Amino acid sequence: MPGRRRKTPFMNRLSMDERQTIIGLLRLKWPQRRIARETGFHRATIRRVALEFAAGTAECTTPVAEVATDPEPAEEPADPKCTAPAEVATDSSRSRSACEPYRGFIEAEAAKGRNAVAIYQDLVEHHGYPGAYNAVKRFVGKLRPRTTKISCRFETEPGQEAQVDYGEGALTRHPQTGKYRRRASSS
Repeated sequence: MPGRRRKTPFMNRLSMDERQTIIGLLRLKWPQRRIARETGFHRATIRRVALEFAAGTAECTTPVAEVATDPEPAEEPADPKCTAPAEVATDSSRSRSACEPYRGFIEAEAAKGRNAVAIYQDLVEHHGYPGAYNAVKRFVGKLRPRTTKISCRFETEPGQEAQVDYGEGALTRHPQTGKYRRRASSS
């Protein structure tokens, strides 16, 4: 099939063309999520390539500023990795959330116990919020403290305690009439 990658023992390795495609999109300042969506690679793979690329450009012998500001390149840099990259969006340099200007309002509403849907609706209707619901959902999720569910388990000897189900149960078919009815309780 055209377009499908061949299965090899090293399936998690990227070809040079695939790596260069990802690096090119990073230079165009595409977000990692968009690159993952467009190329079909996992976001962790995109992040790994971005970090390797950022680390590779940091090891250049020629300063990147000189390469970027030189109007007329007289000669090739000694190191082929030494090209002036656009800013690479990595986890260390995350872009600011679209919700950041509305932080005070979102924090106040989340403190009242309102859910992200209601907060998003108010932001759009009353504050002209241009962003997406998922951004609000992530933002509210970071504001709320993580609570762990505490449960206690009581150990007893076999036969010491019993459970009783007082439910009526499902409809069953009567063998003689063929009609479905609730089973009579046996008490």
